[in-house]
Amino acid sequence: MSKKLITAAVLAFGVAVGLAPAAHADINREVCLAVMAMGVNPYDPSDHYALNMLERYPNMTFNQANDLVKQAFGSVRWHNNPMCNGVTIPENY
Repeated sequence: MSKKLITAAVLAFGVAVGLAPAAHADINREVCLAVMAMGVNPYDPSDHYALNMLERYPNMTFNQANDLVKQAFGSVRWHNNPMCNGVTIPENY
């Protein structure tokens, strides 16, 4: 392979990997806001927030979505992890 092709492949991989954490942070923030502002509770059988996440993020499984909601719930309610630290509800939310 040529040096330019290898450089382009490495650059493309670096950009793709670099974008993934930002997108993940946006999802985490969205879930934290839902728990704080809307009172999402993953332990309430009538709460379907994790199921509704599958419509917005089709490549996410239900177990991944539910675990994310449980993690945010624990962060907001019991302060047992730092997932939602620094997330505040905006004025126009």
